[in-house]
Amino acid sequence: MSSSSIIIPNYNGLSLLQRCIPSLLDALKRDGGAHEIIVVDNGSTDDSAGYLQQLGAPVQALVLKENIGFARACNVGAAAAQHETLVFLNNDMYFDPQFLGPLLTTLQQCPEVFAVSSRMFDWENRFQLGRVMGRFILGSFQIEADRRQYERLCYTLYTSGAISAVDRARFQALGGFDESLYVYEDVDLGYRAWKRGWVVCHEPRSVVYHKGRATSKALFSHHRYLAINLKNRFCFMWKNLTDPDIERRYWRLLPLSLAYLTVRMHSPAPLLAFRDALKERKHFSQKREQEKQLAVRTDREILQFVKDHVYVTG
Repeated sequence: MSSSSIIIPNYNGLSLLQRCIPSLLDALKRDGGAHEIIVVDNGSTDDSAGYLQQLGAPVQALVLKENIGFARACNVGAAAAQHETLVFLNNDMYFDPQFLGPLLTTLQQCPEVFAVSSRMFDWENRFQLGRVMGRFILGSFQIEADRRQYERLCYTLYTSGAISAVDRARFQALGGFDESLYVYEDVDLGYRAWKRGWVVCHEPRSVVYHKGRATSKALFSHHRYLAINLKNRFCFMWKNLTDPDIERRYWRLLPLSLAYLTVRMHSPAPLLAFRDALKERKHFSQKREQEKQLAVRTDREILQFVKDHVYVTG
């Protein structure tokens, strides 16, 4: 019998939960396994907690006094989980009734897999996200979404924080989500898993529907969200970039990269983000040394492998 602990951070998302939870419960009923749903409520001021508490098993609410953020809420939920597979979900989602089975099967049958994601559509049924790659352009790390829709299990650079099924023991070995990399915590987790010698996969036979930024739009303006994204992209690189050749090229091309981004965006946001990131460089450099000691793959090996190998075989 399959089992999982499903973890959903929530902040003032009552209307979202009222669509998400019934859809999820229907999927769990279809699966027939032993599952728990842990909703970590980040100090909501709407009636999210009341709604959750009246649902009963398998839904449980961890009600916090304040908003501790997405990554930390996920880590709190993971610490309370009972099962060996963790499934992280956003609250602005609903699900194909059979979305869970392919994710759990992959983790059970593929011992090298750390995490697996679903094929995502938005609420208007438009394709949103599937397989993801990464590369360095002008010395800057760029996420590249593969817009092709695959039909069987394939490799991906990382799994989205919106839908990610992970091996609990390996999640703990990685220290969970990095709580200081908002927006990039999912990229960071998947990339570190690759560096440790595991693989990350995309399972297109699992389908979910994701509104996208339903909570963050209420917390941050577009410009503020963009600034955080850019800042933490720099921090992600300083933490995880260890290939000597790529690192040298990064620092050599950084001025050109900043100039290019500033002109393209018609905004000083990249320069301001870099300034803010510099304040945290020491912190992430220390983390970099820790991660470097544990890595068994280089940056070049990871990026080339994900680019060259689409399907998981065997």
